[in-house]
Amino acid sequence: MKLMQLLVLMVMGGWLGLTIPAWAEAPSVANHIARGKELMKEHKFDEAVASFSQALQLDPQSTTALFQRGNAYCRQRNFQQAVQDYDAVIRLEPKNAKAYNNRAVAHWFLGDWLKAREDLKKAESLGAQINWKAWEELYNSPTNPPSALDPFRPEGIKVPPAPPPKP
Repeated sequence: MKLMQLLVLMVMGGWLGLTIPAWAEAPSVANHIARGKELMKEHKFDEAVASFSQALQLDPQSTTALFQRGNAYCRQRNFQQAVQDYDAVIRLEPKNAKAYNNRAVAHWFLGDWLKAREDLKKAESLGAQINWKAWEELYNSPTNPPSALDPFRPEGIKVPPAPPPKP
């Protein structure tokens, strides 16, 4: 019955000039990921995490689903879970510069500045463009991070004990 309803919807949608979002099709890893990304744009991070988790139930090795769920966890300020997802991406794709970069953000907000710096250096060695000046500003003013990190800024952030070594 569902298949028939979907076919009718697709035909009617075509006749009416409507498009059907990819996630409305039969469940697949790609559809769950597409739905999760749409939910992220709508700032529905709990639902996005659920959608990426559904993708991972279908394919536990999906680095895209792991990476995107890590991003959703960061937006929820669940940095520990984000680090676990980025760790999994890096285990599966050791040369994924974006995973190192995003894990650096999560480490920073967890207060582990040395790990954040190590990840940034690794991301840079893999070709990522690192804005060291922005990270230096972030380090020197932890209660006022650059606007690019505003979505992740937790309350009551701690001031680091000493500046990191220069790159």
